[in-house]
Amino acid sequence: MNDQRQPTRFPLRAAPRADASPSAPHDLSDDLSGDLNDALALAQAQAQRIQELERRLAERSRVLTDAAQALATEIRRREQAQAVLFEAQKLETLGHLAGGLAHDLRNMMGVIALGYQILQQTTTDPGVLKVTDSGERALKQAQRLIDRLLNLIRRREDRPQVIAPAQWLTQQEGLLGYAVGYHATCRLQVAPEAWPISVQEPRLGAALINLAVNARDALVEGGEPGEILVTVDNLPRGAPRPASVPDGEFVVFSVIDNGCGMTAAVLARATEPLFSTKPPDRGTGLGLSMVQGFALDCTGHLAIASTPGAGTRVDLFVPRSTTDGTGDAAADAVGNVLGAAPAHRPTVGTLLLVEDDDLLRPTLAGNLREAGYEVVESSSAEVALALLHTLPRLALVLADLVLPGLDGPTLVQRLRLERPGLPAVLIAGDDLPGPPLPGVALLTKPIDPQQLQGAVRAALQQPRSPRRSAN
Repeated sequence: MNDQRQPTRFPLRAAPRADASPSAPHDLSDDLSGDLNDALALAQAQAQRIQELERRLAERSRVLTDAAQALATEIRRREQAQAVLFEAQKLETLGHLAGGLAHDLRNMMGVIALGYQILQQTTTDPGVLKVTDSGERALKQAQRLIDRLLNLIRRREDRPQVIAPAQWLTQQEGLLGYAVGYHATCRLQVAPEAWPISVQEPRLGAALINLAVNARDALVEGGEPGEILVTVDNLPRGAPRPASVPDGEFVVFSVIDNGCGMTAAVLARATEPLFSTKPPDRGTGLGLSMVQGFALDCTGHLAIASTPGAGTRVDLFVPRSTTDGTGDAAADAVGNVLGAAPAHRPTVGTLLLVEDDDLLRPTLAGNLREAGYEVVESSSAEVALALLHTLPRLALVLADLVLPGLDGPTLVQRLRLERPGLPAVLIAGDDLPGPPLPGVALLTKPIDPQQLQGAVRAALQQPRSPRRSAN
């Protein structure tokens, strides 16, 4: 068999045609574009995170700034409150000092008044009588001044009383003048027919003095001397008034100055407690807020109008009282009857006079002895209690309200344990709203001799209770 091998055949590939395009190479621009997009997205996300952090940082900074401002405001408020407390403590100390001085002054004035009374009773010399008359008038003026000063510093709440505004404001002219000082002229314009009002008189006086001081400071800040006008007049029903004041009948106290005035921003905050545009050593920010509080308490209103460079007007509207205060006049008439001189010399037992002032005690005792009474003197309550058993004919005790050790009311109660129903008269260095013991007459220093004798006679004429009083 012929071994004939077939030749190996290899497949032939067709040659590419001339018109056929070769395979497209790999495009690197696509990869680069994708990387750039990824980087841009990452940058945008990072920017957003940075913006969020900045927003949070700004918010936190704002919160911290607000907290810092609130803390600074609170610190300033506390400093102001501490300053006001310090001023209040100084005023309280001054009040205690003034009260003690007033007590001593009244004792000395009582001695002088009784001396004038004795001179008038023992001489007919016109020259001497003229001197004693002038001295008595001066003592009465000094007494009124002390009363007004004590009204401003006393802490007790007086009950409202009916006053005649025209007469009352005229009596305040001296204190207003002291408050204004030499920086301005204070002029009063009073309507004589002003209606009666029912107010706490010391608070009304303090309110007007505060307004006068504010007006004075406005004139001082303006740099030129000016005038402060204080007026009182009626506001009938239906008459024009500020929008904040309702219709009705009011008595209007006005304090008007031509000082520096207030801007609208300051005027809006003028009555806020502790708000003040004055230096710390000249103002506490409580004056106008106190006046507004007084106006609200008496169901009245406060209105303020001010123009920078032209001045300020403050109006205090007080409701008209429905009573005319005739009760006070009736009480005065009763006091005058009690003060009348006796028609005959009294024939009673012994009077026990308890007064710690060594000048006033013998003067009062001498006046009572001149009226025919037998008087035993004592400088303290303890000595008076020790003398009790030596006075079998004790008819009345006359005691100062304030004594070293036991006070006057306690002394009267102790004496009445041994002598039930013992008549008593108390002497006070300040006006009180009522007697500290029921049924016990109260005299205020300086004591008028006729009022002293009248109070003693009235107490002796009261029926004595057979019961023993309780402690």
